[in-house]
Amino acid sequence: VDSIYNSDATVQILKLWDGIIVPQEGLVFHASFTDLSTADTGQELTSTAVVPTVIDGIHCVQFSSNSSRVTATIDPINNYGTTSLWFRADSYSTAALLVLSGNSGVEWNIYTRGRYISFGIGGAEHNPSEFSVNTWHHFVCTSNKGVVAIYLDGQNIYNGTLDASGGSKLKLSDSSYPYSDYLANVRVYNRPLDIDEVTLLYN
Repeated sequence: VDSIYNSDATVQILKLWDGIIVPQEGLVFHASFTDLSTADTGQELTSTAVVPTVIDGIHCVQFSSNSSRVTATIDPINNYGTTSLWFRADSYSTAALLVLSGNSGVEWNIYTRGRYISFGIGGAEHNPSEFSVNTWHHFVCTSNKGVVAIYLDGQNIYNGTLDASGGSKLKLSDSSYPYSDYLANVRVYNRPLDIDEVTLLYN
């Protein structure tokens, strides 16, 4: 069985992807980086100074210089959505942007600073959480009309209220805060995933 459908709403809910079942409903962007020109969900990717590779059996992309980045245009999440990604850092950096989703002033930022990964809005850092190097980590942030939940490696590490409106811009890394390590399976949903769905992505 490739997919499971909700027979009433006729929407795809779960999909067998690369041997695992993942949430599919509301998925507006997914990049597995097997192709650096097109996302799995069809959007054109603009890739600069990035290298596709496989680490620990996982297809990923390495950001190899200060100019490395990947950009795409997505449907706005409008304060109601989810961003999910896997990252692996070989060393700690001063400050590095992993994902920017949205427009200036109201964007979702996921970035590392030293041994911490954080979620921020408009540059305001929130809930830094410690991570280890040389291993893969799963990071997820969801917003349900401003009610935010953050997960690291399948654990719910924060719940609170934030203005997390977004726009149509999606950027992975940035020349101002370059990321020089690995990203895999970046997903954006137009709805907040629940903890069971986050667990599916993590497992």
